[in-house]
Amino acid sequence: MSYKKKIALIFGISGQDGIYLSKLLIDKNYTVIGTSRVKRNNISNFKKVGITKAIKIHKVNPQNENEVKKIIKLTNCNEIYYFSGISSVSYSFKHPEETLIANTKGIINILESCRLINKKIKIYNAATGECFGSSKKLIDENSPFLPNSPYALSKTVNSHIVKNYRDNLGMWVVNGFSFNHDSPLRPKNYILKKISDYVKRRPNKKLEVGNINISRDWSWAPEHVNFIYKIMQLNKPEDFIIGTGHSEKLKNLINHFFILFNIKKNNIKINKKFIRKDDIKFSCSNPKKLKKKFNAIPVINVKTIINNMISDKYF
Repeated sequence: MSYKKKIALIFGISGQDGIYLSKLLIDKNYTVIGTSRVKRNNISNFKKVGITKAIKIHKVNPQNENEVKKIIKLTNCNEIYYFSGISSVSYSFKHPEETLIANTKGIINILESCRLINKKIKIYNAATGECFGSSKKLIDENSPFLPNSPYALSKTVNSHIVKNYRDNLGMWVVNGFSFNHDSPLRPKNYILKKISDYVKRRPNKKLEVGNINISRDWSWAPEHVNFIYKIMQLNKPEDFIIGTGHSEKLKNLINHFFILFNIKKNNIKINKKFIRKDDIKFSCSNPKKLKKKFNAIPVINVKTIINNMISDKYF
């Protein structure tokens, strides 16, 4: 029985989610094509997850409508994943206008290009749990948006744009509201990466952190992207919260690993430059819809995630 091989176009392929998704899709016999704002020749992170065959990466600026149209036409793709843009909350406070324009312009260009080229292309928009701000209640798909950073605001705007194209133009496009998810592929400025690197290297200096009383819902990135893939295989487009349904306090995590690795508590230094006035104090997902639809949710806990990061375990 013959069938058409699926083609996936990943905007922002060189980030953590793009790399793990590439591996998953290649294993499922997809042709995977990626874009990056900077043409990278270094493919070491792809090799770390077992991708040894060449991945075609094109230099594309998602803010440039002509470049976006050109790559969509060139690839003749079935699925598009939008991971590109500015993802640092702290950077967004310093560069709010750049963050809003970069993140929203990218998804608009993708949606408009698909509207004109082929409305049947499936589109995944990477939204975030940050859209919902700080909440003591578990956050589900019906929770109110309370963005408290330019990054969260840009992602909230994007989610409304996506819904508009889906509801009014009948396009197959979804929002995945991802709560925190990590792996050894995370950049060094992410907190779990900072903890794992510190424990692993034991430098002759203190671990500098911001507010250690925050609580977050952390999941394992390889497990996380599997749900992104599952959402894209549905016949009908639906938005989903993706998280574990459990939240951990950062202070408790640091204490746990300092005790485990026999590191003195006074090796922690609170640095005011890492403290944000409007930082989210508590955030936890309610992935009940995900569980109902797929009979599963991310289950690997945050202590296992940090252990994996310490030992450079990629899966």
